[in-house]
Amino acid sequence: MTEIGVVGLGYAGLPLALAFAQEGLPVTAYDIDEQRVETLRAGGDPLGDGMKTDEESIAYTADPAELSDCSVVFVSVPTPVSADSEPDTSALRSAGRTVGEHLSHGATV
Repeated sequence: MTEIGVVGLGYAGLPLALAFAQEGLPVTAYDIDEQRVETLRAGGDPLGDGMKTDEESIAYTADPAELSDCSVVFVSVPTPVSADSEPDTSALRSAGRTVGEHLSHGATV
């Protein structure tokens, strides 16, 4: 079965990871924020909007090496826009480097 990776467990990434897990798909849910990961592992809701986060088929991690088993990886990180309408893509570039270091051959991002 295809393992799905989700990078970034904020307002877009966490619901995405949970949606896949609720369908019974194995999900590796990665975030750089270890506190957020620990909260999720304990079944907590770090976003405070009442989400049920304790799905059986989801593994929360702050270790990017765990993405190596994923054949599909979704990247969902902040890209804020400045006052002059320029996007800040630094988090996206950083996440891309991190994912790239741990991808298996043939994986899709």
